[in-house]
Amino acid sequence: MSHWENAAVTDAGVDMLNDLLAGRKLTITSAWGGTQKAQDPEALASQTDVLGERKPLSLLDVEDVEDGKTVKVQIGNTGAEEDCTLHQIGIFARLDENPEGLLVKR
Repeated sequence: MSHWENAAVTDAGVDMLNDLLAGRKLTITSAWGGTQKAQDPEALASQTDVLGERKPLSLLDVEDVEDGKTVKVQIGNTGAEEDCTLHQIGIFARLDENPEGLLVKR
């Protein structure tokens, strides 16, 4: 498993996790890669999407671990017509039937 240097639960993600503790249902909905680096890693929490061109990623599994959850994501190139470099991965979720929001960003 790969771990990147900088990761953050976003501001929207903190709100979602607080609502989860209050009994609402949190659903992991999608994962996206971004082609642009964050200029300020300290600002990751305030971002609402991945930066640069969005590339769809596959959600493989969400599993329980001792200190929370692990979300497994797969990067693929099926149908790709050109090279790209991903600098970010965003995990998106929603509460109940609310719109999707960025939960975690790496």
